[in-house]
Amino acid sequence: MEIIYKNKKKVAFKFIAIGEVFSWKGILYMATHEATSTSTGELFNAVSMKDGEITYFEANDEVVLVKAQLVIS
Repeated sequence: MEIIYKNKKKVAFKFIAIGEVFSWKGILYMATHEATSTSTGELFNAVSMKDGEITYFEANDEVVLVKAQLVIS
């Protein structure tokens, strides 16, 4: 996959909508609703597009919004 950034402006995570893709430290994530893992009890609000690992971002964490489109063929 090739990613071309036209605008690498950082925004606070709180401005990322559920389903939007963003980059943090070079890794792509998709924002999810905030939930608690039933197996670990940890909060999460994003999933890594690389390996499916769930993680949690604080509202003011700076991320880069990525305009992404899902294509199913």
